[in-house]
Amino acid sequence: PAEFSGGQRQRIGVARARGWTFAVEFFGAAAGAAGFVRGRPSAAAVRTAAVVVLWGAGQRYMNQKALLGLVLAYLALDPPDPDEPAFTARSRPNISLAAWQLALIYGFSAFQKSRSGFLEGRMLVDALEMVAAMGAWTPVPAGAAAAGLSGSPAAAAALAWAVVVGEAVLAAMVWLRPRWLLAGAAVLHAGFVLFLPGVLSFSLTMVACAVLAASRRD
Repeated sequence: PAEFSGGQRQRIGVARARGWTFAVEFFGAAAGAAGFVRGRPSAAAVRTAAVVVLWGAGQRYMNQKALLGLVLAYLALDPPDPDEPAFTARSRPNISLAAWQLALIYGFSAFQKSRSGFLEGRMLVDALEMVAAMGAWTPVPAGAAAAGLSGSPAAAAALAWAVVVGEAVLAAMVWLRPRWLLAGAAVLHAGFVLFLPGVLSFSLTMVACAVLAASRRD
């Protein structure tokens, strides 16, 4: 869950986030973002962003924040500097860490879906019906999508299979076809954004991770 009640925090040993932590996280993130906006972030900007995001994830946990913090932490180990000599020639093992992170996420996601009944398509329909019941806005209306798939179990199963196969293929592309990986990740996450609310930041982080994986030189 993204948030815990005070009692839950005490039981699992998580300190309650105080009001001032929001200000620290906001201004720290803004300072790191200022370096990224230039297109060539300094090592200080990368490391500041990594510390702030990971610290923020400890205060208010969200999956996408933790993922972004990990990716920034990998970058912070050896921040890229396009102005350094032989920038395009030398290998960067820290970028391979980001590639491993991406492969693990796609691989385990495909594995978990394949063993949990997702391939039947019913779970996909249930998720869309839940989104519609919440009244959350999505580019493709969740109610209409759920109704269409509910009336065609074969189409629901085919879409579920497409998601799982897509994730499995992307996990392999990280190593076999890294340049194709970027296009595949963009297509997959564009589909998620069309049908599901609240996944834009996660999708952008995954596509950014795909950019790193596609640019690595082992």
